[in-house]
Amino acid sequence: MDVLTLKDLLDPEEGERVFVLVAGREGAGRKIEVPALRIYTGGPQGSSAPTGGGLVLPFGLLRSLHAPDRNRFFEELFSRRPEYVVVAEATGGFPPLLDACDSEEIPLFLTEMGLHAAESEILRRLREKFHGKTFLHGVLVEVSGIGILISGESGIGKSECALELINRGHRLVSDDLVHVERKGKGSLRGRSPERTRYFMEIRGLGLINVKSLFGVAAVAEETPIEVNVELVPWKEETVFDRIESEERRRVILGMAIPLVRVPVRSGGNMATIVEIVAKNRLLKKERERESREILLKIEESRFLR
Repeated sequence: MDVLTLKDLLDPEEGERVFVLVAGREGAGRKIEVPALRIYTGGPQGSSAPTGGGLVLPFGLLRSLHAPDRNRFFEELFSRRPEYVVVAEATGGFPPLLDACDSEEIPLFLTEMGLHAAESEILRRLREKFHGKTFLHGVLVEVSGIGILISGESGIGKSECALELINRGHRLVSDDLVHVERKGKGSLRGRSPERTRYFMEIRGLGLINVKSLFGVAAVAEETPIEVNVELVPWKEETVFDRIESEERRRVILGMAIPLVRVPVRSGGNMATIVEIVAKNRLLKKERERESREILLKIEESRFLR
């Protein structure tokens, strides 16, 4: 992304208002100059402390300030020349800071997230939107040449599903954490962090080395990510569509890929369903290729008339 603004960075994602802009709105459209974030705990930072970027601080720090200390606190805070300020663990507003940020035209955001959770979320967004890369939780496998990201809540059976796929001759790319990078305008590529490459964690077995157990053909260094299969808990009161009227999408690094939600129930064979998802994707790609060839022939015939 050539120009990243605070509005781009901290706007709601997937309909959730995680960060709420409460002051300094005049500066929310400015370009982010320094893609960095630091935790601020108050006190002098020293003349060599870095400036710019964002600052995140705990709401409890503001609540502990006595009136005589506020001016010095704000002076030290703004001496860091932050591009924006985020207050974590916020249970309400803090009028003196709101007024100060309005005066300095520094965007102030509130979030109910914990201090380190807010820091991690903003850094994730910076990696994703500024650098074109991010990390996602899930398992990435290559099934019949199609890269499929298996996601879902912890303990739902992502790794067990991937292990069954590997046992059927498909390939593991990454377990638990997937490094995703946008390549050009048309593709997402996923790979494993180096420290966990070839390893899977299976409940009851612990860590296993897939390359050693199944051979070199059972692993891949990286693969394009073409489909996201999300495993969701089966609930009797929930109505699942037998046939989805519209194809769901998940946006990753600004690119939309098909999202297939699969309810998990006891005795279900998730690996077979993932294989069918891959075959459907292959069939769709083949149909798209044939359609392009037909259109090309039509254009050629018109040209030769």
